[in-house]
Amino acid sequence: MAAQDVGIVCYEKGGVSLRNIEIPENAKIGLFIGSEGGFEPSEIETLEENGVKKAWLGDRILRCETAPIAATAIIMFLTSNM
Repeated sequence: MAAQDVGIVCYEKGGVSLRNIEIPENAKIGLFIGSEGGFEPSEIETLEENGVKKAWLGDRILRCETAPIAATAIIMFLTSNM
């Protein structure tokens, strides 16, 4: 995996809003999206142990095809890249 400044995992069972994750200007962002069925708890634990922050995209469960698009658009908006 390439070096990143901020790691974010979109987790359907909780986390903070993307707007509450500090993303420095010009940061390299690693975005983790689970497959259909989501992440195993052990996978989330391993990510958190490595400094990845859990983010929650709301009550709706997004398909694995649309979650990356939604998360990327939100991050681009929050970092003034749109």
